[in-house]
Amino acid sequence: MTIPPAQPIRGCGVGLVYTVYWLLSSAVAQTLESTFAAIGEAATFGLYGVVTALALGFAWACVPETRGVALEAVGRPMPPGSRATE
Repeated sequence: MTIPPAQPIRGCGVGLVYTVYWLLSSAVAQTLESTFAAIGEAATFGLYGVVTALALGFAWACVPETRGVALEAVGRPMPPGSRATE
């Protein structure tokens, strides 16, 4: 789903996403070689894989589905019985 550029919240959302992306990319870049040296390449990628799987599980369990929902409705509380409110 694309968000029309006229929505005022779009700029803040895009800025937040890029900020988080750059912070996490910087953390990976700063720790990758030292982690290779400390625990090895296979264990490093295994560790990053586990962290990614945990993040995916969190997103699946805690972030509600917004496909087909108007942007104005996303800010409202989720209805009882939705996956995010269970």
